[in-house]
Amino acid sequence: ADGGDITFKDGGTAIGQIRNSSSNLHFQSNVSNGDISFIGSDDGADVTALTLDMSDAGTASFNHDIKLVDNGKLFAGAGSDLSIYHSGSHSYIENSTGDLVLLNGANDKDIIFQSDNGSGGIATYYTVDGSNEANLFSKNVKLGDSVEIRIGAGNDLVLKHTGSNSVIHNTTGQLRVRADDLAIQSYTNEHTYIAAAESGSVDLYHNNSKK
Repeated sequence: ADGGDITFKDGGTAIGQIRNSSSNLHFQSNVSNGDISFIGSDDGADVTALTLDMSDAGTASFNHDIKLVDNGKLFAGAGSDLSIYHSGSHSYIENSTGDLVLLNGANDKDIIFQSDNGSGGIATYYTVDGSNEANLFSKNVKLGDSVEIRIGAGNDLVLKHTGSNSVIHNTTGQLRVRADDLAIQSYTNEHTYIAAAESGSVDLYHNNSKK
């Protein structure tokens, strides 16, 4: 009849319903903490494809992959603040609220960034080393002209290339270069300008000849 429900009973006890609610179709389990499972046959073997855990506020557990078509998005957050999708050409992780935090909570484990190695293989480019509290670069780090490496709480040490000249800029304390043996040389021919040795001499050179 109009407004009627379909009720499933076992021994007279209602275990679930299919019903209309304000033109919405509801599938409802009536057993307290009783799960809802979607089961099918895979080559004759029963497979539970999806389980809704009613003792855990309806947490969904999928037995296998979840596939979305191109531009189909996986949303998280009440306002769909985080989305993950593939456009058909590229993959995207997009966040619209707050910070995007990449967190590995496993003790002494790493966060590893890998990509193509230029010849069809896979190489590690960058590792956040959780056991040694270090950032490890496995490939070259390249900065564009006038992009600075800033060191110190107040950006006290800056390294950059302006497009014409290379600059080391220090604003606090001394700029110290430490080595037991130090040589300042030309780039092209490695001609020495200045050579210094611990507990030894400091030598000046002209045209790679010690003076």
